[in-house]
Amino acid sequence: MQLAGKVSFSNQIRIIKARALQMHSQPDLVLRRLHWLTWTVVLILLLWQFLPWIERYMIGMTTEPRAITARGELNEFVNTT
Repeated sequence: MQLAGKVSFSNQIRIIKARALQMHSQPDLVLRRLHWLTWTVVLILLLWQFLPWIERYMIGMTTEPRAITARGELNEFVNTT
């Protein structure tokens, strides 16, 4: 890589390092969006997996146990066994 003018080797190294630092300090917009999209999908999948546990916990907090009642007479065969 040729730099304009007469620049010493150590100054060339400094310039190259500064340019590389500038390039790395600004992450690519596509990669940033892909990163956020990936974590959003992971979060949605985790919530989807834990949804039955969350529902079970919420239902358990709001319901009360019911007494078991018979709906009618049992058959003769069931009464003998």
